[in-house]
Amino acid sequence: MTGAGTGKGLELLHKEKGVAGFLVSSTATTPKQVTAINDFIKRECDEHPYFVGFGSMHPAFENAEEEIERMYQLGLRG
Repeated sequence: MTGAGTGKGLELLHKEKGVAGFLVSSTATTPKQVTAINDFIKRECDEHPYFVGFGSMHPAFENAEEEIERMYQLGLRG
């Protein structure tokens, strides 16, 4: 299937195949990736209301509690 895994590809599955929704996530492999990944997931969820965003965290991220609160404010889960 062309486009599988992209926002556009998942949109086609949503419309053409009747898939109700998708859990979207990404793994932060370094601490510096955490906020950028969470911002990206939020943008994708805003663009595609049938996406459920699963926030990302890294064990060495310095401000984990603050970022978890921010993820909650962004509407991300997990």
